[in-house]
Amino acid sequence: MRFHLVNLGCAKNQVDAEIMAGALREAGWIRTESPKEADVTLINTCGFIRDAQKESLDTLLAHVEDGAQVVATGCLSQRWARALLEGIPQLAGCFGNRRPEAIVEFLSERLPRGERIWIPDAEHADLDRAYRSRPLEGLSFVAFVKVSEGCDHHCTYCAIPLIRGRRRDRPFEAVLSEIRELLHRGVKEINLVAHDLANWGGGLTRLVQTLEDWPGEWWLRLLYIYPENFPEDLVPLFRHSRHLVPYLDIPFQHGSPSLLRRMGRKSHPQQLIDLVRRLRREVPELALRTSFITGFRGETEAEFEELLRFQEEAAPDWAGIFAYSHEEGTAAWRNTHLGRLPPARVAAARKRVFEERQLRITQAALEKRLGQSVRILLEERLEGTRTFLGRAFFQAPDVDGLTMVRFVGDLPQPGSFAVARLVEVRGVDLIAVAD
Repeated sequence: MRFHLVNLGCAKNQVDAEIMAGALREAGWIRTESPKEADVTLINTCGFIRDAQKESLDTLLAHVEDGAQVVATGCLSQRWARALLEGIPQLAGCFGNRRPEAIVEFLSERLPRGERIWIPDAEHADLDRAYRSRPLEGLSFVAFVKVSEGCDHHCTYCAIPLIRGRRRDRPFEAVLSEIRELLHRGVKEINLVAHDLANWGGGLTRLVQTLEDWPGEWWLRLLYIYPENFPEDLVPLFRHSRHLVPYLDIPFQHGSPSLLRRMGRKSHPQQLIDLVRRLRREVPELALRTSFITGFRGETEAEFEELLRFQEEAAPDWAGIFAYSHEEGTAAWRNTHLGRLPPARVAAARKRVFEERQLRITQAALEKRLGQSVRILLEERLEGTRTFLGRAFFQAPDVDGLTMVRFVGDLPQPGSFAVARLVEVRGVDLIAVAD
């Protein structure tokens, strides 16, 4: 049997896709890059916000119209399986996201006997072996390691607890074992992911300290730590670590105290600014990524101006900005007392204003790094040239800019590190010359 797999959404979804691919491969299935050659096409959907839901629906429709046998997996399927089958009757089935390794049972046993929906219970998941054996999507030397699943925070705008459930931690030794296996396979960058790394019961600082003595040249990157319980004992590790790169993804979501309260966030903007200043004072080379939302319930022009002032003061190196998605089942959906929804055109206009200002902030941050010689993880060579695309420590995979490295001498292999001098900013990318 042959399968074709299309993955949509975030890094956590990517890990799920890799687990499904690995489980199917171990069961004797063969992966094909052509849906026309596949017995079944899996679309691993995202259901977080409206734009992502639309992309997932468009992808499903495009594949069923081509005549493929399509199974929807992932977040959208977990959340709205029955509605998906009613709206797209050509779908063969819907499989949830709580036990990705169980895709084999669904395709081989349940679907053939007419069970078109299966949302397996996470309590029966046995993922540790599946985590270690998974093939990596994309670059073979970059991996995302998920230390927990689900979320216990109660942000009023967020559907993640509805989609992923309550937080479920992976054991410390299981995470350690997976990282050991990935490094043995030649991975050069480990990206730790969770809905909030700081909440992981295994102990984030303990993990970083344990990995510090491991040999080899490789990066460890921390993605997504809530500011409300930031682990202060991490900060000294950034200054002297062999592997931990000085990069943090800390979601702020807004800069207005009144709006943060309506969002269910527990920080005051001044606390967030204090955290940023403290981190930059202790780790001067730190790269900071964050995320914001415009157009939340009741957002006034004055609150948006507070956000813009916060943006200028925090000056994040990178920032994602999203127009609020009014998600069914969330507290913000139910509680009209949080305020009226601004018109969609207003939220979109505010998003554009924020993005224009952020481009200037990001370019200024990149210009400050010009003249520095930094390590670059080389990802691919541009065909017919002596130039490679790669990333410095301050550029996370998929979400930040790239660095184009020009070589004069011997050409290295993709997946290796090179030291290069940063010489030019182009948009959100950099030009570098190998030393």
